[in-house]
Amino acid sequence: MAKKAIKQSRIKTKKKTWFKILGPSIFGKKEVGETYLSSAELAVGKIMKVNMKDLSGSMRDQNVHITLRIDSLKGQILQTKAVGYELVSSYVKRAVRKRYSRIDNVFRFNDKNGDEVILKSMIVALNRNKRSTGVALQNKLKELLQEEISKFVFEDSVSKLATKRIQITLKKQLTIIYPVRDVLIRSFKLANATKQDNNVKVVDESEQVENVENAEGNSLEVNNGENKSEKIVEQVVGSETEEQAVEEVTEKETVQEVEVTEPSEVDNTVQEA
Repeated sequence: MAKKAIKQSRIKTKKKTWFKILGPSIFGKKEVGETYLSSAELAVGKIMKVNMKDLSGSMRDQNVHITLRIDSLKGQILQTKAVGYELVSSYVKRAVRKRYSRIDNVFRFNDKNGDEVILKSMIVALNRNKRSTGVALQNKLKELLQEEISKFVFEDSVSKLATKRIQITLKKQLTIIYPVRDVLIRSFKLANATKQDNNVKVVDESEQVENVENAEGNSLEVNNGENKSEKIVEQVVGSETEEQAVEEVTEKETVQEVEVTEPSEVDNTVQEA
């Protein structure tokens, strides 16, 4: 007799909850968002980027993006740390206009804690300047930045960049060499900002474990007089439902059971006339 295929599915899911994310202390620890996770430890070490206007509450800061890294967990609240400062590309393009010259620079420094930082700056000078003038501005800028960055830790430097105190000081010093319209810090970040701690285990919770056990076919057993059994496995392809599959198997194969009796056990009957 045909047996129906048995399908079993096991889906294992974990209960998830919402966790609040707070900004760094230099911006008043304002709430910047929420995350939906089964465990808050999974978020430690993750990188996120927010607009500075959401941290300061001022529309003047909409051209700046702050990169945050989830650093610690206190209760059900995730604490972050600033690891990057970046200007919007459209704002950088608008800063350079006709009859202005642009001088781009990329520097590597060490802050007060010894962490390596990468700084990308841009000097907007009036008129077309000579190459020697550009080199003099670059050398002076590197000297001033190295002195400024080495005095503070990274987050303190980000705070001063956000309030443009460093940019104003640089502009005053460089104008002595050549008329400068503006000094922009296009990007300022930690060199190892994207590196995660090896002790933090990152698990993708969007994936669910699903184990499905499917029977490949139907089995039939046939018994003959010598007590021998044979298994006939037949797969039916193209049937829409399991009931149709069973009907197709029964139409193709018929099973007959044969009982063999020994001659010694047969009783003979004599009928008298």
